Amino acid sequence: MNTDSPLVIGIAPEHLPSLLAALLLPLGLWLGALLVDAGPLPPGGRIARRYRAYRAAPVATKWLIWMLLITAVVHLALPLGHSEGGIGLLFLGSGLGYGWLAVRALDGRRWRPYTIALLVGTLIAYLAVIGIGQEEPDHVGIATALVELIALGLCVIPPPGGRRAARGLASSGFVAGTILVGAVIWVGMFA
Repeated sequence: MNTDSPLVIGIAPEHLPSLLAALLLPLGLWLGALLVDAGPLPPGGRIARRYRAYRAAPVATKWLIWMLLITAVVHLALPLGHSEGGIGLLFLGSGLGYGWLAVRALDGRRWRPYTIALLVGTLIAYLAVIGIGQEEPDHVGIATALVELIALGLCVIPPPGGRRAARGLASSGFVAGTILVGAVIWVGMFA
């Protein structure tokens, strides 16, 4: 973690492109919504259909889509700051995966198991690189892990009408995972 940067204290310089991508995401989506509402895009086109699907989606799905898109742009921008080739490909793969899952959720296609698998895998990979000292936790990494945890929580909520036991199990697992991720990041910050 770079604490000497006059621009942003505590943010690793290699994570600045990801931070900027996450901050610009709402602006880009807002401009896209303006284009759909103003009419230059075909009303029956894919973008307009997905925009209407987003507006009609339940609140939990809207939040999940935002979390997936934020995580997608962060991971897609990470290779711009990292010079290691192998890890950059993993970042690109996970970023594309998160974007694909956001589209699946918008399209009403099956997304839960894939999203849970990618989120858990990404969180485990992040904890592993912190645990072995390959990377120090910084504000962007911690915030991204928090966004991924929120998305995971939204994924494990059983659909309405689900069994009570499944809800309890999902809640307990989510709380345990949050405590584990928080503890590893906290220890990594002080190690």
